[in-house]
Amino acid sequence: MSKTRGITKRRLDKLRAITTEGWEGEAAHPHVFIQDGFVKVDVESDGGLFGDYYGDHRGGYAWIHPDLESFAEYMGTYWEWDNPGGISLYDREVKA
Repeated sequence: MSKTRGITKRRLDKLRAITTEGWEGEAAHPHVFIQDGFVKVDVESDGGLFGDYYGDHRGGYAWIHPDLESFAEYMGTYWEWDNPGGISLYDREVKA
């Protein structure tokens, strides 16, 4: 497990600046925070715009916004579901 390895304030700001169109056409940004040393995104706070565990809006499959996936790939990390409403960033090198 990683505890925000390599995550600087600048990178957190870049993650928070990811934008998508909201359900009513407004700009929406992911709710990013650090808890217990992990970078997390609350995907329920925006109605599933940045993640959909059950696939209710994405064809029945778990889905994470492509820009969040790109960020994780750039960092050499990946997103893991904590629960249906949230994801955490983990190092790729660590084997569970």
